[in-house]
Amino acid sequence: MLIFENVNELSVLVTALLAAAVGSIWYSPVLFGMPWMRAAGLTIADEDVSKRQLLGSVVKGVLSQIVFFFILAQLIFMSQTATLPLSTLGIFVAILMSTQYLSPVIWEKRPLAYFLIHAGYTMLGIFGGIGVIAYWPW
Repeated sequence: MLIFENVNELSVLVTALLAAAVGSIWYSPVLFGMPWMRAAGLTIADEDVSKRQLLGSVVKGVLSQIVFFFILAQLIFMSQTATLPLSTLGIFVAILMSTQYLSPVIWEKRPLAYFLIHAGYTMLGIFGGIGVIAYWPW
């Protein structure tokens, strides 16, 4: 048995692209970009990057989303064979991922807003990803 034979690659790709699009809005000045920059200790001058660097970051971000949602798709399949409700899977994964954002708050003395902004985006991505991947029309 191949480990990812039950994953619909198109649903993973679409979900990753949607997550990247949502992330570009989530971390923009329209929503949480400015509070996130303050919490991260950044200024707009620090973010002076070339279009090439920005494109490279976007590509790396989408690739990391593809890997994440590919693994999440496999977890969705495994949870359905074990009759684990998708909501339970989502809560478990969201808590697991979000706890990782506490390290900078604890060790780097980042403000709680740093945690809340990242954790909020992660939870939105996880539950949105579960919705898209689990209910993708095969």
